[in-house]
Amino acid sequence: MKHVSLFAIFATAATAFAAPRVEFKPVPAEVLDWANNEKILLYGPQYGGAYMTSNWRAGKILIQALASYAGNRDADKPFLEQLRAVLVGDAAICGNGGYSAQHERIYTTAVILAKNTPEVWSQLTTEERHKIDLLMQASLVGACVSINDKMFNDKTRNRAITMDGDTNYYRDWNPNHREGCIGGIIMGAAYFGPDEAIKFLDAYDHDKFVQQLKDAKLDNPYKIFSGELPHKNSQGRLTSEQINDAVHGFTYYGLTPADAMKVYLGLTKYTYGATVHAGLNDGEGIDGAGRIVSGADELPNKGRKGMLKEFNAIDGGRRSCAHYAYDGFRPNLANMLALVASGQFEFDNPEWREALALIKVGTEDLFYKLDKGYHGYANLKDKGVFTFSPKFDAEQMRDLWLQTILPTLEANTK
Repeated sequence: MKHVSLFAIFATAATAFAAPRVEFKPVPAEVLDWANNEKILLYGPQYGGAYMTSNWRAGKILIQALASYAGNRDADKPFLEQLRAVLVGDAAICGNGGYSAQHERIYTTAVILAKNTPEVWSQLTTEERHKIDLLMQASLVGACVSINDKMFNDKTRNRAITMDGDTNYYRDWNPNHREGCIGGIIMGAAYFGPDEAIKFLDAYDHDKFVQQLKDAKLDNPYKIFSGELPHKNSQGRLTSEQINDAVHGFTYYGLTPADAMKVYLGLTKYTYGATVHAGLNDGEGIDGAGRIVSGADELPNKGRKGMLKEFNAIDGGRRSCAHYAYDGFRPNLANMLALVASGQFEFDNPEWREALALIKVGTEDLFYKLDKGYHGYANLKDKGVFTFSPKFDAEQMRDLWLQTILPTLEANTK
């Protein structure tokens, strides 16, 4: 008899969860063409710290997903190919939590968009949907283990806290750590529905879940959740009992998946919480790094709040780096889209109007700095100049934001 997912009944119930559909503006043809011509992206610790083959091009998945959701049927086939590629055991998302979760958010949001696109979801087999359920469960559990209130206090701050025992993570660090892992709460609420996500966490049995991952041949999360693949920085994995305790009655600063919109707004206010400037030390930088390369005098919105935090952050020293700022922008966008697609986004929330104003300032600032070039400084090192480049997806994500997402948000915000 085929083993049935512990959460199959919840996944079925969540299908009917969605509120009235938000109609997005079409994805620009040239942006979708770029995404469809990019290589299939795969996940796994074998690909380095980001746990994926090309984190700089992960926007490909989001572009295809949103194009399908917005009604472009030419996107369906390549999007399905990308979705299915990650259902293979050694290419699956890991659900590890911690730093790598920021890149995983792109795929989990794409899954949520797919679930709310009947033309795509109906083409997936029962087995494929079962695997997706398991991956979304793993992603939720890994995130909750990394950020739950029970494990975060003065005594436990420096313990191994990700599923594979990685110690290089803390829930209150910079946005590239916060957006992905804390965003796991949002993903669980958006995919399963808040109430069902909470029920799953409260009933979670780690040993049984590990067996489900093994039975489904989802090798990446299985090896990480079972302890077979510890992180190089691991100081010992969490026991099954510790993991169960971490997710039973889960809260993050008192919040649960039922508070997904509040979680998103809190992330956004932090990620876009800095004041626009041309660089560290009044635009002079540190030995020339940590500043815009040109165009400082014409920098839009100078002195206004909304700049991405990673242009003025701390990481052992001063930090001002465009690629880290981008690592806040993209998962924050994914978290937003997950809530919108699932019908849980509160367009009439006054705090959302305030957040949107910050985002508009911050995205304009980010893309201006990428256009002019930004000489990064982080980890006490010169990080070189970061700009629009064929090596990563910022130009395509800018166009997706300006032509598809922002007009849709503005049209629906009350």
